[in-house]
Amino acid sequence: MKSILENRPELARRVAEVAEVAGYLWQKGWAERNGGNITVNVTAYADDAVRSMAPISDPVPFGMTLPHLKGCYFFCKGTNRRMRDLARRPMENGSVIRILDDCASYEIIADNPVKPTSELASHLAMQDRMIATGNGYTAAVHTHPIDLIAMTHNPAFLAKDVLTNLLWSMIPETRAFCPKGLGIVPYKMPSSTELAEATKKPAGGATSSFTEEQLRAAIENYNKIVKDQYDPDFHKGNLKGYIDLEYIESHDDVGICISPRKASLHHTTGGVKINTEAEVIGTNGKAISGLWAAGEVTGGIHAGNRLGGNAEADVFTFGKIAGHSAAAAE
Repeated sequence: MKSILENRPELARRVAEVAEVAGYLWQKGWAERNGGNITVNVTAYADDAVRSMAPISDPVPFGMTLPHLKGCYFFCKGTNRRMRDLARRPMENGSVIRILDDCASYEIIADNPVKPTSELASHLAMQDRMIATGNGYTAAVHTHPIDLIAMTHNPAFLAKDVLTNLLWSMIPETRAFCPKGLGIVPYKMPSSTELAEATKKPAGGATSSFTEEQLRAAIENYNKIVKDQYDPDFHKGNLKGYIDLEYIESHDDVGICISPRKASLHHTTGGVKINTEAEVIGTNGKAISGLWAAGEVTGGIHAGNRLGGNAEADVFTFGKIAGHSAAAAE
């Protein structure tokens, strides 16, 4: 059977982007087994031939009425399908669906009758909200960042603004791009319409959008912190990333791109001090006999910023040095 992607390069490119993201989620361990889902609005790529395609499934209700989705088309990861397989063969592990005129049911039109994600109601509720607010976003991603999920099991982190303040303290730059903080939806049964309804609402003290004035105020506040080299909320210095609003406003071809940010505790900055032989340095300034370290457990030159990618070169270089040093010590 001819694929819906044939002779539709823009649609094919968008599906390829979904596959690329699926690969990242799998590689990072954020979509273990068949967990995690992606739904992307592809209505902009639905030509007359797509709109006239006969369905390859019966109509399926998704449990709620979403008026802004009438006649929309979505590419969805299939339920019980793995991200690793979506990355390799997206049209075998996902499908294109059409929302029917009742705004409460869908039908599959291509390429295979792969039933969409079990979280479809929540995904479509978010899509309906995005269209209603005109924010321009087209993708809903459900994933499982392990550290963040672990934090949500501690009631202390679910109190208002706790995770927001943690995010801002870890990565101060996000105060400019996430000025309203994080929203938290109280626990609801996965795949339920209750979860979908909760997802549509502004949650946890966060609002769905912010004004130009609020963005300016957030940036000006952040610029002041950078200029003063002191964050009064988190008592931090060594801050970079001043945003030149005057330059931006004086050039028509320069602007600010806003993207959503969510917290992910992927490391802690700092660690033990080592020398060039990867030996751990004690509080007396001398090497501790028989103790070597490499990678993100170490501080030193990388501790002024997030370790992240720096640690890969660090651990390969100093990991080898530590191994040779330990072997030589024997």
